[in-house]
Order: sequence, then structure tokens, then C-alpha cells
Amino acid sequence: MALAEQSPIHVFISYSHKDEVWLERLHEHLRPLERERAELDIWSDRRIVAGSKWREEIDTALARAHIAILLVSVHFLASDFIAENELPPLLEAAKERGTKILPVIVSPCRFEKTPALSQFQAVNRPSESLIDIKLADQEKILLKVADAVEARSGAVCQVRPGPRVVPTASPLLPAAPPCFGRDEEIEELIRVVLSDNPAPVCVLGGPGIGKSTLTLKALNDERVVERFGERRWFVRCETALSRAELAAAIARDARLPTDADIEELVMAALAQAPTLLVLDNLETPWEPDTLEVEEFLGVLARCCGAALVVSLRGRERPHGVSWHDPMKLDPLADDPARRAFLEVAGQEFATDPRLDDICRALEGIPLAISLMAHQAQGEANLEGLWSRWQKKHTAILKRADGRHRLTNLEVSYEVSINGSRMTVTEAPRRLLSALSLLPDGIAWRDIPVVFPDNGNEAAATLRKAGLAFDEAGRLRVLTTLREYVGREYPPDIESQERVLSHLVDLVSNYAGKVGWEGGAEAAVRLRWEVGNVESAIPRAVAGPTPEKAIRAAVDWGQFLRFTGMGSTRPLEAAREKALSLGFTEWQAHCVQRLGDIALRRSDHEHARTLFKTARPLFRQVGSILGEANCIRSLGDIALARSDHQEARTLYERARSLYQKDRDITGEANCIQSLAQIALRRSDHEHACTLFRTARPLYQKVKDIRGEANCIKGLGDIALALPEHDQARFLYETARPLFQQVGDLLGEANCIYSLGDIALRGSDHEQAQSLYESARPLYQQVGSIFGEANCIYSLGDVALARSDHEKARTHYETALGMYQSISEPYSIGWTLRRLARIARTDEERDDHIRAARKAWQSINRSDLVENLEKELGKTEE
Repeated sequence: MALAEQSPIHVFISYSHKDEVWLERLHEHLRPLERERAELDIWSDRRIVAGSKWREEIDTALARAHIAILLVSVHFLASDFIAENELPPLLEAAKERGTKILPVIVSPCRFEKTPALSQFQAVNRPSESLIDIKLADQEKILLKVADAVEARSGAVCQVRPGPRVVPTASPLLPAAPPCFGRDEEIEELIRVVLSDNPAPVCVLGGPGIGKSTLTLKALNDERVVERFGERRWFVRCETALSRAELAAAIARDARLPTDADIEELVMAALAQAPTLLVLDNLETPWEPDTLEVEEFLGVLARCCGAALVVSLRGRERPHGVSWHDPMKLDPLADDPARRAFLEVAGQEFATDPRLDDICRALEGIPLAISLMAHQAQGEANLEGLWSRWQKKHTAILKRADGRHRLTNLEVSYEVSINGSRMTVTEAPRRLLSALSLLPDGIAWRDIPVVFPDNGNEAAATLRKAGLAFDEAGRLRVLTTLREYVGREYPPDIESQERVLSHLVDLVSNYAGKVGWEGGAEAAVRLRWEVGNVESAIPRAVAGPTPEKAIRAAVDWGQFLRFTGMGSTRPLEAAREKALSLGFTEWQAHCVQRLGDIALRRSDHEHARTLFKTARPLFRQVGSILGEANCIRSLGDIALARSDHQEARTLYERARSLYQKDRDITGEANCIQSLAQIALRRSDHEHACTLFRTARPLYQKVKDIRGEANCIKGLGDIALALPEHDQARFLYETARPLFQQVGDLLGEANCIYSLGDIALRGSDHEQAQSLYESARPLYQQVGSIFGEANCIYSLGDVALARSDHEKARTHYETALGMYQSISEPYSIGWTLRRLARIARTDEERDDHIRAARKAWQSINRSDLVENLEKELGKTEE
């Protein structure tokens, strides 16, 4: 696109923050135009720098706009800010100076029924009163913008033809595989999910019948893509064994943070915009956790705007959901079965006399047909394949009386595993057997590491045989096949040791880095290995050389502590093994790490028990450092509960041990923690001195996270003084340091504190945005305290806006969370807030009495005195 030189032409993009994915796409589509026309200035609020006077920047951009692009959706139309602050000046500018307005409809909505936008006809030609530009059509968008520029300046605009760009699916959404004989079922499924209020749908059938193929075909249909865009979530449930793990699988595939309270986050994400959620192989979590999974399905089914599709092996549907009539998939008829075979094997077999024999023998099971057809590739004819089938058929069909649910699939698996490609060398079968140990598959780059002898060639053979598939840069095997191979073709000792050794080494090399320099990269490296590690470490711990695996489990606890990903199962297994072997020191390390995780998750009582268990074990083996770490962590629990005297005593005790052991990091941690006590007691000068004492100690040992904590603490002092600009600078200095080491909690604390600055500056919208950004990070690491603080502060935002009902709701939610972790200091403050907005005198007095009791339990008479000065005394 070439435009004549002229004065700047300003384009303003108005959108809802819930439609940020569409904003990003629009920017991508307009970048070619922006590059060719230097004078074209395309503005959205993404250009606003955190902490700047954002409202003034928006007003300035509105005032100079020549063109306004509106990303219209249900969220856009529901936005009070847009309706009150952006549309009026734009519509006025269209009347007064000819500003061009281009609505771009990004999701189904009643655009023409909106009062504010009904004025659009008065300022544009009637033919343009509703411009329904689908964001997928780049050429139309560029053409409309070019027309607007031409109308504004007289410049000659030429739009070069470009390819039609269709919104792509999430990187985790597989492409549509070939599908035969299912046209009616596919159309019915598409019709249901595209209806106004789609009923949940069950796709039922036996193993290998094509349930996944059917749902993926519907997910990739152009009509479904147009309706749901990237909000098409295909969730493999094959590694989930419970309701909690099912929710975590949804969150992971939707790229949401994961933690113990993930269901609320999943439901909130589903409610943001129309979403098509497919739960594939749901029987895996449903069978072992029936009632809980059925209850969760009921919740998902009632989520407004979500279309739910599940695939299940068998014919039974979960109870408690008002399902649409089930889609019961039957075996393929003869003609579709033949076409499915030839699609994979090649058309050269269309006249082979054995083709019908093979298809009939496979009984129309799509997966069996596909696997058999893969074996045919490269064969001169089908006689050899038929002969191999004949030799294996009888023995396999008699397995478990021939009616087992995996009987037909196992026939297909046997033919594939013993096909000619798989028997040229031992490598493909050994790789397949080893993959039975890996629920998450293996990263492409790790294949040569684990299988140095022709590993990549063996992987290529598995792909061609249809026994493995690629997903997100990994080689994977379906769960049913993985289980079958593990049972019938378990890996040899050498392969098993290589797999377990690789995963133990992976954990040893990366997990311990999280929280230190390079921690962010280490966390990314391990993110997709969670299922593998949690399967491998207990196996390795039970093996002949358990000590290395026990050490790896302790490192895994470090990864879990800072990222919130995974479970404590490897640590628990390592702890039991260390106990049985008499490895007292490693038992102590396991227990201490479990305490670290419990403390990070605000489970203070459990953490205290664990640290008190670990401490005498460390003392028994003469580990001064281990004992000091336990004492300091007990101080952290006391500090979290606002028991400052106890915390100070413990920190001083630990500090002397660190000094005795000459451990600089430990000593710095104690000094930094003492600074936190001083800060909370408003002794800012002493706190500042302590932070500045600890910081160079951290620098000396290159402890980036420790230094970041000191910088964050100095920011807290500046915020309290108040010196907001200095505080903001310090928080923004500390935040990337936390990110660098992979400390989500530290990053969340910085974001939360930036929200405090915004709130104190009466920038309520910015404060709310920051609190809402910090909250999922707290959720991911399991910090109930941090999440409760965010909710409490959102209550402060509502209170500042005089929305007492919303404030009360937030405070009551936060109160329940503080009570769940027995945090008296915050309980008292929350009750004080509730007393201020109480609806009755009786309610107010109850809150005052409860706040007094909470603060008296931690000897905070100063807070009680201030409470009574403000709100008066009440009778006990």
C-alpha cells in the first residue's frame, strides 16, 4: 500500500480489554500499512506506560483522531468506560470534523440495538451504518482503513491483494485429521455447538471408534472457527485421574495459571467469551472419581456462553447433566472403511484383492484401519500384511474371551508393532516401549539424548506406523496404546534406566536453578515434563540407586515451591525411601522442602509441623545449615501471623547459626526478615538500615532473588513515607529480577504494590487492573495470603468508589481466606473495614469485637487502641 506524503494521520483503536487477542491481531494486520506510511500513527492504550497519566493520554489520542476503529463485541458494548468516555467524543468528532468511524465486529452482538451507536447513521452514509468486517479478513480491513485515509487526505491508496487470513487455533489444538463416513454426525455436532444455547454433547463409542477424530473435525470447521476463534479448547484428559487433575488439564491446555484453586479460574476464563470446550477421553478421570467429576461437569455445563463436548469410551453418560441426545458412533460401513484405508496406505492398493478382507477383519474400527494402513505403506501388495494378520489374529482375539474393551485395538497395536518397519531394527520397538514410561511424551530435542542409537530414525518409524504423533514439539503416544505397550512390551532394563536417568538429570540440572539466576529458563524447560517427572522419580527412588533420585526430588520441591506446577508426590516418595534406608540427612531435606511448599501455600500449621520435624533430624547429622534454615522458616511463619517478637527471636537465633556456618545467604535472609519486622512496626529508619545491610551480602553471593527482596522492601518503605515515585521506581526495578529467577511470588508482590501506589493516587482503574493481574500469580503458587490481599484491596477500590455492596463482598471473601490460614493481623484489618460499612449498629459492634479479639491474640494493643479511637468501644 503506497500513500502520498502528508501530515500525520491518527488512528484510534477503541476496544474492551477482554478482547485483547483481537487487538493484537488487528495490530498485526495493520503493521504492513504502518510500515509503508510513516505518517500513519495507529494508537491503542497499549502504548500507555505503566504509571503514566493514562487518562490524559487517552483524551489526547481521542482529540486528534482522524480515524477510529471500534472492535465491537459483547464486552465492548457492555463497557461503561467506552460508552461514557470514548464513544461520545468520537461521535462528536465525526459530526464536527469528519472523523471516520470503522466498526469491526469481532464477536456476535446486537450492534444496531445499542443506543450510543445508533447515532452512527447520523454521521455516516446509511449504507455504512453497519460495517460487518470480520477480523479474519485482512484485505477488507486494510481496504477500509485505506478508504478512510483517502477520504481524509485525498491521498491515493492502493491495496495489494493479500491472502485471506483465517484465525488460527491455539498452538495446542491439533489439526483436523481425515474423517470418512461421519458427515451426518459432524454436521449435527456443529449445529449443536453453534446454537444459541448449546446443550452439552457426549460423543460415545468403543476404543478407536473415532471420537477424537469427529470432535477435531468439528473444531476445525470454518463455521466453528469463525464463531469461537482461538477459544476452541481441546483438552486431553488422559493423564487426569481426578476432578482436580481434570481442572488442571483444562487450565494447562487453555494456558491458564494452575494451582489448588484452579476451578474458579477455569470458570472465570470460560465466562469471558463464547468458548467451545472439548474434553477428550473423559473416562480417565470419570471412572476413578465418578461423583466429583460429575459434579464438576454439571458446573461446566451451566457456564454461560460455553459449549461443552465430551468424548467417552463406552455407551454410558455421566449423571447430573442435561445432555443433548448422545452421538453414538458405530463402526464404519464398507465403503468409508475402504476410503479410510486408501487415504493412509495409498491409492495403489485400490484394486488389491486383499483390501476388502483386511477392512472386514478390522470391523470398521477407524483407529485399527489407520494403523493397519500405515503398515501397508511401501509394501508391494497387501498379501504380506494379510499373512501377518492371519498369523496373529486367533491368539489375540482369544485374549480375555475376546470381549474386552481393548480387544480390537490390541489387534491393531500388535499388527503395527510387529510390522515390517518396526522389525527392521530393534530401535523403534525399544523407543515405543520406553515411551510407555512417559505420560507427557518426549521433547524432540531429548530423543537423541535418551536414545543415542538411531533415536530420531526410530521416532520417524513410529510416526509412519501411526504409533506416535507430534504435539507442541513433543513425540507422544496415546494413553491406551501406552498402557498396552507398557503391559505387553515393557521397556528393557537399559531403556528404563536411560529414561529414568534422563528425567532425574533433567530435574537435577534445572529444578534447583528456579529461584536463582537462570530460574525463568529452567522453569520453562521443566514445565512440560511435570507428568513425566512425577511418574519417573518414584520409580527411580525405588530403583537400585535411589540416592540421586532422592536429591532430584528435593530439587523438584524447589521447582514446585516457586512455580506452583506439579505435586508433592515425588517428595513424599523420596521421604519414605530415605526413612527406610536410614538416610537421615536426605529425609530431613525432603521434610524441610515439604515445609517450604506448605509455607508458600499459606498452610502455616502443616509447615510448622514439618519444620519442627526436620530440625532435630538436621541436628542429628550435625547440619548447622539445615537446622538454621528450619529455625528461619519458623520465623517466617511467626512473621506471617504477625507474632513479631517470636519471629525476631527465631531470626536472631538462626542468624547466629548462619554466622557460625559462614553462610552469607542465610545471614542476609535473616537480616532482610528483621527488616520486614521493622517495616511492619513502622520503624522505617531501622528497616532501611537493615535492607541496605542485607543487599550487598546478596550481591556478594550473586543471590538475585535476595537482592530483589531488599529492593522491594525499600520500595515498601518509600510507599509508607509516602514517596510514590521512588516506590514505583524500586518496584519496577525489583520485578524483572524476580522474573529472571522464576519467582512468581516476588513478581506478584511487586505488581500488587504498584496497585497500592495507584490506589493511593486515586487511580482506581489502574489499581484494580494491577490487583487483578497479581491475583492469578498468587493462585498459581498457591499463596492464599497473597490472593486474599488482592481481594481485600479490590474491596478498597470499591470502597473508594462508594460501592459499599461490592466492597463488602470483597472484604467478606478475603476474611474467609485469612481465617482459613489463621492470619490475625489481616483478619483484624478486614473486620475494621467491614465495621466502617456495617449495615446495622449490631453488625458494626460484632465486627469491632472480632477485630479486637484478633489483634489481642497477637499482642497488638496499639491496633486495638486505634480501632477504639476511630470506631468506639463495645461491650465484650
